[in-house]
Amino acid sequence: MSFQPASKDHEAFRETRRAAEAGQGKAQYSLGLMYANGVGVEQDFNQALYWYRKAADKGVSAAQYILAGKYAMGQGVDRDIREALSWYLKASERGNSRALFKLGQMLSVPQEDFANSCFEKAAEKGVVEAQLMVGARLASGSGADQGRAADWYQKAAENGAPSAQYIIGTQYQSGKGVVQDLVQAVAWYRKAARQGFAAAQSQLGLMYARGEGVAKDNRQAVSWLSRAAEQGDGEAQYQLGVMYEQGLGVAADPLTAENWYLKAADQGDLRAQLRLARLYEDERPILAVEMYQRAAEHGNPEAQLALGKLYAGGLGFEPDFDKALGYLLAASQQGEAGALMALAQLLDRESVSMTTQWYRRAAEEGVTDAQCRIGHRLATGQGTAQNLQESLFWYMLAAEKGSLEAQHAVADAYMAQRDVADSLEQAVAWYRSAAKQGFAQSQRVLGSLYARGEGVPKDNRQAASWWLKAAEQGDSDAQLYLGQLFEKGGGATADRHAEQWYARAMERAIDSRPMVAMLALLARKKSPDAQVWFRQAAEEGVSAGQHFWADWLVDREGGLLDAESLNWYLLAAAQGHKAALAKLAELTRRDPEAVSALFASMAGEGSQAVPLNSASGESKALGEEDENSFEWCMRAAEAGDPKAQWALGKIFVDGDKGQRQDFGQAVRWYRQSAQAGFPPAQAALAVLLSTGGGGMQNHGEAVHWWRKAAEQGDVESQYNLALMLEKGQGVPQNYAEAVVWLEKVAEQGIPIAQTRLGLAHATGRLGKVDLAEAYAWFAAAAAAGNEAAQANREHAEVLMSGQQLKDGKRRAEQITRRIAQLRAGQGHR
Repeated sequence: MSFQPASKDHEAFRETRRAAEAGQGKAQYSLGLMYANGVGVEQDFNQALYWYRKAADKGVSAAQYILAGKYAMGQGVDRDIREALSWYLKASERGNSRALFKLGQMLSVPQEDFANSCFEKAAEKGVVEAQLMVGARLASGSGADQGRAADWYQKAAENGAPSAQYIIGTQYQSGKGVVQDLVQAVAWYRKAARQGFAAAQSQLGLMYARGEGVAKDNRQAVSWLSRAAEQGDGEAQYQLGVMYEQGLGVAADPLTAENWYLKAADQGDLRAQLRLARLYEDERPILAVEMYQRAAEHGNPEAQLALGKLYAGGLGFEPDFDKALGYLLAASQQGEAGALMALAQLLDRESVSMTTQWYRRAAEEGVTDAQCRIGHRLATGQGTAQNLQESLFWYMLAAEKGSLEAQHAVADAYMAQRDVADSLEQAVAWYRSAAKQGFAQSQRVLGSLYARGEGVPKDNRQAASWWLKAAEQGDSDAQLYLGQLFEKGGGATADRHAEQWYARAMERAIDSRPMVAMLALLARKKSPDAQVWFRQAAEEGVSAGQHFWADWLVDREGGLLDAESLNWYLLAAAQGHKAALAKLAELTRRDPEAVSALFASMAGEGSQAVPLNSASGESKALGEEDENSFEWCMRAAEAGDPKAQWALGKIFVDGDKGQRQDFGQAVRWYRQSAQAGFPPAQAALAVLLSTGGGGMQNHGEAVHWWRKAAEQGDVESQYNLALMLEKGQGVPQNYAEAVVWLEKVAEQGIPIAQTRLGLAHATGRLGKVDLAEAYAWFAAAAAAGNEAAQANREHAEVLMSGQQLKDGKRRAEQITRRIAQLRAGQGHR
């Protein structure tokens, strides 16, 4: 065995032990440290404690401090707070500043003043923790002194404490206790961040992201935020999620963004929970609800509002009235104004009587949409007593906040009392305000005022200009007016423009006026395409189309009226078409026997045809005198006749029979008829509520009445209900149900519905793209002359495989047969 010389540590241990055994206090303390750390000797905590006590008894403050800590923590001895305090006191009396700080910590509750004195003395002696403690005490409470607090934080920061450096950074950033200096804030954040202090790294990242106190640098922002996020800083995790989601300073990465949002959300970050919920809404609604619920559990009103809307029927969830009501009430009680509005809409849907009360509360909270709703209800007397003055008050509040809908309604209100001084000028001013901001309805009305010279100088150029602005936004009435304006101009070019505008109006119109105008134009031009339009319109139930088609059939038969043409005249007359009524009245007056023979023919008792000379344009159908007609309608309507109530509503909409246009009266009579179950009134009321005639727009109620009429087989209502479901207007968006209604309309041979149905299958709105089904419906519409459908069919062909095209053509044949069968069935009925 070779001889191993003693190490330097071992020699130092032997020398220290000799001095300790000789009674030297400092040596005893050093020997304790050697035993505790295994320096020059095998580690032995019992021996370390023995020598610490020896040194402490000799008055060595460092040993007293360590021994106090052992008693305070119960390390190697029984835990004894009194003994710990005794040794800390002895050490502090010998000038040990850390012992002063510990003494203050232990006595901070029972003897606060003495503890504060200890902290201040320790802080003055340079104990960083004490400096932070004194700074925190001075910065809080009723007697806060931010300036002195900043001084102590500054001392701790200069002593290298990262937490103090971070606090100094926040003070310079906010100007709290010091003059605001963002450059200094960045400097102190950087000092703490370089020591790995997560909160400082997070703030430094945000300063780089915002360009505050330093040049904006998203890469640096991501770098510092990443360091803080990896240490679990929730703020950094959320902000890093934002950077990855938006591709700021790093390539956009939705999955990484989601991961950081999840980490922040798990730490209770409400922003992250809400952001995730919004991200999940479209494709993962169950997870969206989970995130909203986590935020709602902490009382977040935005989450409560979102859950209320979901359980009211959003995102495909089965409606749950009780849950929806609970969440919306909770959000409204926290002052979430949007919840008041949603609550009113929910109660509206459930026909709960207090719905108006909630709209009023939301309006009083300043919710613009609610102010419009309560204005509408007060104007129409829906759910509350009619009060036009208060209605104007609420509309005016919303209008002055920039609501274009409200500005239009205010204009309508002034227009309704235009005989009063200055009212017409006020109406024009509000129409112009909304029109200049792009509100199509106001643009259309302003154009009409210029066309009539009402409230403004008569100016067809201005009229055309405003109608064009509205028409380009898809306003079907403006498109109709432009068509009529071109038609008045005369000439082949003007007629072509008129035809184009009529066609565009027909695509969006919710009544038959554009089609009637188109039919009249084609009849006047004697267009070779006229018969296709006439027949299509007739089969779609348009009275003018039925009349024109009957005329065409009579012309085809050389002026002979047969059973088929008589049937179409009768159908048109049944809808109140004046020219058809006049012809039937004239024929009945002139040759009742011939009419009887035709009716017998229609019943299958032989085939007859009688000559028909066009009835005089001056002839009137029986009972068609204007005054008598209005008086009869009023008497019958007041007696409860639904058809008369509907007719009276139409008179007020059109301003017909010598009556002034009055949308309020129209809505009143339409609603009475609609509530009695009369489909034309339900459809007409829905049209007014959807288009906002008279400023009474309410998409939700429009959907309600269109559904009622659609369920009774009204084709136009079925189509309009489908549009509302597709757009999510007045009802949660629901492509699946929209397609169900579109199919009902399309199977009746309506080209515009067939085209829209084709688009739904072509774009995958039902969850998958089905080009064969899309092609089939495009083909059906194209066969009826729809040019848009023809173009879509050709585009689909380019995208289809051979088998898809074969399937599409086979499906198109099935659709054609189905439509023919339905029409044959209707004919037999």
